Amino acid sequence: MKNKISKIGLVICAILFATACSKKENATDYSTNKFTRTNVTLSSTSPNNFDESAINSNVASTYQITITATLDSPQPIEAVIDLAQVGGTADANDFEAGTIHIPIGETTGSATVKILKTGDIEGEETLYIGGTSKANFDVTPFSHSVTITNDHINDVLDFTMDWAGSYSYSLGGGAIDVTIDYCSADFDLILFTAAGAYVGYVLGTADCPEEDQLSGLADGSYFLVADLYDNPFSGLNTGQPMPITLNVSQEYFPDTETEIVFNGYTTDTSSGLQAIATLDVVGGYNYTIIPIP
Repeated sequence: MKNKISKIGLVICAILFATACSKKENATDYSTNKFTRTNVTLSSTSPNNFDESAINSNVASTYQITITATLDSPQPIEAVIDLAQVGGTADANDFEAGTIHIPIGETTGSATVKILKTGDIEGEETLYIGGTSKANFDVTPFSHSVTITNDHINDVLDFTMDWAGSYSYSLGGGAIDVTIDYCSADFDLILFTAAGAYVGYVLGTADCPEEDQLSGLADGSYFLVADLYDNPFSGLNTGQPMPITLNVSQEYFPDTETEIVFNGYTTDTSSGLQAIATLDVVGGYNYTIIPIP
């Protein structure tokens, strides 16, 4: 009896082994199955010329190129086509390219290339956009040409002025502790010509810190003048320094970035104007800021 059972067991093992081998062979056959290579055609009806100074983030037609990919026939795998620069004088800072996805069973898909408003000086540039495929797809040779004209040049200066700080002291032989918050004072920043003519406020709110922008200045030399508009501590006779920190920057022009720390005011100063820097303007956007000692 034991011998029969042993033989039956051997037969079952042989059957299971044969079945497993059959499945393994089938799996191997499946894994080596290759999809037929298929052509992808790229096309675009988007403009070929973009005026950088006219780019409006709310109007896609002023900065956006749409590229469409079309397959010869639906496929059992997704088609992925990366859009990329294939020529031209533009660089990676001038555009952003997307990726086209054509879902399984579909024949078309689209993605965009965005022309960026860089704000620096480059002159006329060219850009040629093409595509490369992932997986078993052949992209028909394609290039969408773009000319970028009329540089947008950033002439905006960003200002931040801060005088945050505090001072604590005691009254009545130490019975009362008093802390004064420097932000309770009100500083402004005013622009004057080199001849001393008033131009206008650069920073003129009651905020601490104050932040604003300045642009559209005629070429020439100017003074940046701090104005202590209100100081509720001036009658306390604490005599503490109340420094102002002025930061100036211009996007795309790192050399313009300047930080000025001015120590001409104290908690006893009641009011007053004090020039803290000179500002020179050349060509409407080249700025030089020099602190006044």
